[in-house]
Amino acid sequence: MIKMLTACTTEIDEPQAAAQEILKQLEQAGGLRKSSVGLLTCHADFITSGAIIKVCESLPFDVVGTTTLGAATNRDTGLEILTLSVLTSDEVTFAAVLTDSLQEKQEEPIMAACESARSTLPGQPSMVLAYAPLLPHVGGERLLRLLDKALKGVPVFGTLACDHNFDFHDSQVVFNGKAHRDRLALVLMSGPVKYSFLTISVPEGKAEKESAIITESEGNVVKKVNDLPVLSYLETIGLTRESGLEGSKSIPVILNYNDGTPAVARCFYMISPEGYAVCGGEMPMGATFGLSSMEPEDILISAGQVLNKVQENKNITAMLIFPCIVRSVTLGVDQLAEARLVSEKLGTSLPYQLCYSGGEICPVYQKDGNTANRFHNFSFAACLFEE
Repeated sequence: MIKMLTACTTEIDEPQAAAQEILKQLEQAGGLRKSSVGLLTCHADFITSGAIIKVCESLPFDVVGTTTLGAATNRDTGLEILTLSVLTSDEVTFAAVLTDSLQEKQEEPIMAACESARSTLPGQPSMVLAYAPLLPHVGGERLLRLLDKALKGVPVFGTLACDHNFDFHDSQVVFNGKAHRDRLALVLMSGPVKYSFLTISVPEGKAEKESAIITESEGNVVKKVNDLPVLSYLETIGLTRESGLEGSKSIPVILNYNDGTPAVARCFYMISPEGYAVCGGEMPMGATFGLSSMEPEDILISAGQVLNKVQENKNITAMLIFPCIVRSVTLGVDQLAEARLVSEKLGTSLPYQLCYSGGEICPVYQKDGNTANRFHNFSFAACLFEE
């Protein structure tokens, strides 16, 4: 069984005070077991002030994590906050690792890091947590595919870094007190990890506006839809450059792989010079998609639907939650309304950590009950650890 201890601090400018507050709260939460790892999220200013260094230096285990727009635990919720959750267990072993730079190459550093971490475990990994950099030239989908290959399909739950800036220029991955803009941090778990995954983008039952077949694509680039050039197809449903197509990042594209797994959400990032649609994740040929909408009330309704399922599960010991940062932006001035809903629904007794995400990595379930790793946009993704 995995137990979670949580702590948080708003002491940005007082690194020593931040470390002391984290330690005090962890002591109150209970003792460590045989193997432990720390998961840290923070506002980027905690890096600038040196607070993450003091916090990580004070802890007797590896710490991985990411910057974020806002975060929460069962203790507190905030924008300018550092949260730490500690996964600890007598039966499960944790191995944390940081890749080399992914700027030039991705496959070799990821393969090497996975092998390095795997060699320290007593058995094969059961599950993996991933904290990935936001690299303009390397999509999150590619990083997940390489992880999937290196880990031979082991379930991966994770996030892409983000921050409080419009262009995310301060987004960074944290590993043992140091921050990196181009490296991937992983936690491999070996042993009897009991988990389940929940994810949602738009509320259940909300109809898609259209359904179309991707007839030509390459990775995350859509070239033809229904045998029409993608721009021509989008014009038939009222989306043109003149009407704001390239500002349509807030329009969920609901993608169905047609392989028996649940649909996932994508977004149109931009239109390429060739007139192709560049999306937030892979768009395979033969898949179908439809456009939905994302209103502030949809954010809270969809999160509530997931949280209702969580409340029905009486075996949960800990929970990690990655809502897409677009969900927070869609809420407007009340950016943390969704995080507060989590607090209201779950209360203080269930340990959880919530971190806004630049892209969500969450497995989906196939018809046979096995999982398939997927990259998501717009989603509220949750990993439940169970007894």
